[in-house]
Amino acid sequence: MEKLDHDHIAKLFEVFESHKQVFFIMEYVNGDSLHGYLKMKPNRQMPELEAKFLWRQVVQAIHYCH
Repeated sequence: MEKLDHDHIAKLFEVFESHKQVFFIMEYVNGDSLHGYLKMKPNRQMPELEAKFLWRQVVQAIHYCH
């Protein structure tokens, strides 16, 4: 994951572990979660054009990974 370099994938800088936990040092991504965003929308739904825009970013990131 440290080798990935794409606009729609949070960057991983470092990983280390203790005897109980694994820690990921990642890029800070500003903004609310999708869940929090949808809670503010009527009927917890986003407009179709917005959903298409977000879905396209997800697909581009997955395509890059492959």
